Amino acid sequence: MSRTKTTWEDLAHLGWYRYGIFLALNPVRGNTMKGSEDVTLNDDNANPGFYCYNTYKGAPKMQAPSYSESTTQTVVWEYNNRTHEVFKDSWRESWQNTEHVSATVTKGATIRINSSVHIEGLFDLPVGFDFSQDSEQTKSRDKSYEFTYVWNLIVEPGQHGRLVRTTTTKVGTQECLVTFGLEDYPNDQIGTKGAMWNGYTNWGYSAHSYLTKHPLSGTMVISASLNKVDHSYFFEYLDSKGEVVSKELVSMPTHGMLSLNGGEATAVAFAVGRNIDDGKAVA
Repeated sequence: MSRTKTTWEDLAHLGWYRYGIFLALNPVRGNTMKGSEDVTLNDDNANPGFYCYNTYKGAPKMQAPSYSESTTQTVVWEYNNRTHEVFKDSWRESWQNTEHVSATVTKGATIRINSSVHIEGLFDLPVGFDFSQDSEQTKSRDKSYEFTYVWNLIVEPGQHGRLVRTTTTKVGTQECLVTFGLEDYPNDQIGTKGAMWNGYTNWGYSAHSYLTKHPLSGTMVISASLNKVDHSYFFEYLDSKGEVVSKELVSMPTHGMLSLNGGEATAVAFAVGRNIDDGKAVA
């Protein structure tokens, strides 16, 4: 994509009007200009060779994310074995772990920039988005894992056991700051013309060197949000009073179905946790 030449409107958005630029540069060249019309910007006819461009400056700056987390627990299976025989049962569960990341330009660039800016690593995740200069753009990525599992459960005589599902919801916010402004020297030239001065009628001046009263840059703000929901399971034993006396991990699926942005799901493998039963995953 072609570079973006700076316009008078762009400079005005940065606090520099043409007359103000004239007042700043005229003394530099011995007061040999007549007025603001002698200040030129990317004008090949009046002042060839002096060019000024807009750009994003430096890498986007990720701010520290902020998180909150909540958990709920649900008993999905329970049996109080008051007999003298071992009780065996199987229990099937299907669930979905989800991750939603979205980002919105809440403060756009105030100057025109033809290219886009890429941000990567929101919430320390492998998530990347491309944004143009404009405000109110929103990009998002949805990821979900679908699981189905069957546990073979055993409760010994006199035992009271239950299978518990833990749902953890993690919510996060994060900002990304993108600096924009004029390119660095020598691509920040403001042209001037007028009476002969130091052997020339036309001179170009670095905006960054001579237009220092107002900053020639600004900050674009991208605000991001995270919503992540995970599920896990454990088995616990209760005493005669209904108080929990012990908890144990249960086996979990070794694979699941991954879907990105609502697309077709594909099978993916996971690390295997500690097994206390001979349950099995169901595709």
